[in-house]
Amino acid sequence: MKVRRFHKAVAAASMSVSNVDRSLDVLEALAQRAEGASLRVLAEALDLPKSAVHRLLHTLAERGYVVQNAETQFYGLSLKLALLGFRFLDTRHLPDAAQSVLDRLAADSAEYCRIAVVADCGLTWVACAQGATAGLRYEPPMGREVVLHATATGKAWLATLPEEEALALVYRRGFAVPPGFGGR
Repeated sequence: MKVRRFHKAVAAASMSVSNVDRSLDVLEALAQRAEGASLRVLAEALDLPKSAVHRLLHTLAERGYVVQNAETQFYGLSLKLALLGFRFLDTRHLPDAAQSVLDRLAADSAEYCRIAVVADCGLTWVACAQGATAGLRYEPPMGREVVLHATATGKAWLATLPEEEALALVYRRGFAVPPGFGGR
């Protein structure tokens, strides 16, 4: 009897972990789709049954992480996840510490300056300052991963790592370059 209860508890815990994993997959998929996505598109992208994706979306919507457009019926992320991220960064005082230095550097150099932090074996842009007062102004979105092999920032950071670790990181991520990067 005790063994059966143990196996049921393990199975329930395994299902819970699986649901958390699937929920994170849904959030990550929606983060790549600014216009949102239909239930069918999400189910196909995640290789899950529509019924399972619908249950996950319903739960995420109840918690405020996902919204459904009444007109298109597409699902999209709410701002809750982004706000949690900003709250987390604020509790670590990262914007305060970095922004004053970036503002000064941007003003002194009259250039666009930004800073990235190391996260998940990579770099993510977290703050920026515009120093240019005229001409072309470049302001990419924050929160994006730095393309390690195709940016000066990525290459500089890779140069600080042992060669084997740097190569492993680049090979793991691949050599794809997102749209908007130059031809070389």
